[in-house]
Amino acid sequence: MRLADRDLRLRNALQLHQRGALEGAAAAYRALLAEVPDDADALNLLGVIEGQKANLDAALALVSRALHSNPRHALAHTNRARICLKLGKPAEALESARHALRLEPRLLEALHNEAAALEALGRAPEALESCERALALHPAGSDALMRRGYLLLELREVEAALESFERARRLRPRDGEPLRARGRTLSELNHFEAALQCYEQALRLNPADGDAYNGRGLVLLALGFAAAALESYEHARQLGVKDAGAYAGRAGALTYIGRLEEAVAGWEEALACAPDYRYGPGDLLYVKSQCCDWRDYEAQRSALEAGVQAGRLVSTPFAFLSACDTPAVQRQCALIHSAARFQQLRPPGPALPAARRERLTLGYLSADFRDHATARLLAGVIERHDRTAFAVTALSSGPDDGSAMLARLRRAFDRFVDVRERSDREAAELIRGLGIDILVDLNGFAAGGRPAILAQRPAPVQVSYLGYPGTLGAEFIDYLIADQYVIPEAVRSHYTEQIAYLPHCYQPNDCTR
Repeated sequence: MRLADRDLRLRNALQLHQRGALEGAAAAYRALLAEVPDDADALNLLGVIEGQKANLDAALALVSRALHSNPRHALAHTNRARICLKLGKPAEALESARHALRLEPRLLEALHNEAAALEALGRAPEALESCERALALHPAGSDALMRRGYLLLELREVEAALESFERARRLRPRDGEPLRARGRTLSELNHFEAALQCYEQALRLNPADGDAYNGRGLVLLALGFAAAALESYEHARQLGVKDAGAYAGRAGALTYIGRLEEAVAGWEEALACAPDYRYGPGDLLYVKSQCCDWRDYEAQRSALEAGVQAGRLVSTPFAFLSACDTPAVQRQCALIHSAARFQQLRPPGPALPAARRERLTLGYLSADFRDHATARLLAGVIERHDRTAFAVTALSSGPDDGSAMLARLRRAFDRFVDVRERSDREAAELIRGLGIDILVDLNGFAAGGRPAILAQRPAPVQVSYLGYPGTLGAEFIDYLIADQYVIPEAVRSHYTEQIAYLPHCYQPNDCTR
């Protein structure tokens, strides 16, 4: 066949392909291959069609033949990378993508495939570099911006992820995915009202967006609107969202409003969907114990303890305290959790002691400066701090409940600072700016806690007290205030913190009650 005839026939087949006439294009490619069996372009493009029809094994065989015919066919290497990704073979995909890039360094689709393969292999920093190279070639590439955002989230560069999703949203104003991703990112920054607006906008674009209902439920639950959150999760369920995270969120909402038996069923559903769902086994056992459901309790408790000893994220430390009374294993649970949650958080620099002053500045961080047990215990302590030696600042990460207790605490502290809507990083920077000498965390791993603020070391001395007398397993907590009953000398080696023992009882009580 003359080269000009071959090129014409290939061009005509490609036009059919581009118009979506896949069967006609496939027939034209096969007719050409009947006369030129080793035509690399026809083999590659026929492989593309088989991939579009989800015949992945056939697609891979055709592209491999194309590369056997022409090993320097960059588009065939790119196509092979894409097929290998769909087949769950990221290592082979990476090899093919990089072969394509050696041949054509500016091949955009090969860069996308390289990023996807690296992401699938758990090599997020390298995947991010591939995204940046793709965006340097095509700054308006919304797919690259979305992948970049998800990778930045994984790497805990949350503010940069938000910027990436916002750029993608401007490029895809009628698409709900950038809005959902932006909502997720804002919720990680504790900007829950803004996150809720993103999910509402996504639902206005598409009222049948189950994923938006799912994200909306998470934000509503974080805001304390459990009934509305449950309604949102139910909408996601009706729209066919079958995701372990959605099931877990629904179970959390049911737990919050006291429908514990239904919450147990919800957690069982989540774990049936994803048996390794992070912290799921521990949360299931915790809720079962709350409603006195002792079916298979001992077997599940033993499995939970074995999972912790194997280094798996099977339970939060808070839930694990009620399932295991072995201090060494409790410490292991805290260490595993802290390593997973805080290892990527790095302080901007060491928190240096403030310039010498007449008074030390104490900061108390809590979600419970309201009508809550912690506030009832602590209010008298704050009122009785020696103001000749200490200036005392409240750092409130919880809601304003309008209670008499909140009003009392506002009067008791020298400063009352609301950090609820600030991200962990923003709150840490604020605390640094306030010149806090000793930061006392009153929540730890209990509900509402914000230990990620302390992970960024905003104060020279950091202390855990009152709300969570277990170990946090974290190097950024220097001391834990306790007594000989809460932490006997025999078990203090199972705490990563130095124990500051009070002489009689670590728990204050308000003498005005």
